[in-house]
Amino acid sequence: MNRETPYDTEEGKQAPTPPPPAVLELVAFFLRNGYVRRHNFARYAAVGCMKYKKGYEVRLVANDDAELARILLLLKDSGFKSGRPYRNRKTGGQYRVPIYGREQVARFLRIVEEWGERLVAERN
Repeated sequence: MNRETPYDTEEGKQAPTPPPPAVLELVAFFLRNGYVRRHNFARYAAVGCMKYKKGYEVRLVANDDAELARILLLLKDSGFKSGRPYRNRKTGGQYRVPIYGREQVARFLRIVEEWGERLVAERN
């Protein structure tokens, strides 16, 4: 089965938005306690590529195994490739699910921008 990847662009064309329930759930996980790391160009220029390896990354946080499985399924259904989830022992064993790469981070943040306001409006 060949699925089209949501939010991919080919010569200015944007693929259709993924199903709103999956998107809203991903956005809710991100708004709850997800975070973003962006590339620091000034530091990269100062120390060079051999010492500065940080890139673009979104991290979603799962409180337990069930949330972890749900996040991984939602990411797959929305056309994202996640990195390997890991457990953060400092936060009581929560899982972090990373999404790497400038294109994937930009695509994810477009989804958050597009659907985040709708989700917040629905909750209020």
